[in-house]
Amino acid sequence: MPEAARDAAIERALAGESLTSIAQSNGVSRQAIRGLLRRRGIPPRTVGKLTEAQRVEVLQGYQAGATLGQLAVAYGITEPAMRGLVLRRGIPLRRSFTRCDTTHSKS
Repeated sequence: MPEAARDAAIERALAGESLTSIAQSNGVSRQAIRGLLRRRGIPPRTVGKLTEAQRVEVLQGYQAGATLGQLAVAYGITEPAMRGLVLRRGIPLRRSFTRCDTTHSKS
């Protein structure tokens, strides 16, 4: 990547844009952008989108019966991120069941 593109990528990352988005627009891998930031002394983002209080609310909601999808929409994060939060906190995932049509038609 030319130096100007590197500088622009760093500015975008510092502004909060995803590394994946920056990488795609520059035709490189996400890891390449992460490496660029690391070489410039910029630490990886570790702060999530949810506060600790929101995480507690999410876990309580899940344990009360809300689905990962419902919680993800409500809190503005992805379902995989929601699943990761639940698993990291040691809460077992519920099995998802497909509803079956139990009505029987008489022929």
